[in-house]
Amino acid sequence: MARDRSASKLLRSYLEREDLTLDELVESADQLLRELVPSQSRYKVTERPDARTIRYYVTQKLLPKPVSYEGGRARYSGAHLARLLMIKKLQAEHHTLERIARVLEQATDEDVLRELFPSTKRSRPAPTKRVRPELLVSATPTEAPEMIQRHALGQGASLDVPERVLNTPKLRAELADQLESLARSLRETPVQEPEGDSP
Repeated sequence: MARDRSASKLLRSYLEREDLTLDELVESADQLLRELVPSQSRYKVTERPDARTIRYYVTQKLLPKPVSYEGGRARYSGAHLARLLMIKKLQAEHHTLERIARVLEQATDEDVLRELFPSTKRSRPAPTKRVRPELLVSATPTEAPEMIQRHALGQGASLDVPERVLNTPKLRAELADQLESLARSLRETPVQEPEGDSP
């Protein structure tokens, strides 16, 4: 936990910067990766990013282009560093570069920091009533709080269902039909495996 806090503090100190050279980006990433990311277990994946790997990530749009060029040398920002750490973390969790690109495309800098430092996430509110272990109950921040049952589905997925849907036969039947349709689609849609991982 203390290690996470020191790494978080160090990374946050870089976030305001927009003048990192490629060498500084490599050095900073190397230092932080030792604290934040487990060793890569796949032989195709570089454990520590080098200049070539970073350039490759930019061409693949995993990282944004440099923020500027000074004296013919590219300059990077703290956001580049955070996203570079996120790429290596997700690779260590066996995500493909294609999937990582989709995640990063919509992620803000704060999203990236929350992913890198999960201990800083807000804790879930305590259950407000007794439920089966696989259901979590929380109130949504609406004017009149509505009770939600969260169904853990596995693989990190969950389904939040308002109690009024569960208690209204017509709404419940509509939800069941939609879930059956989704299940059919998931079973029938072929998953395209990426051709292979690069750095």
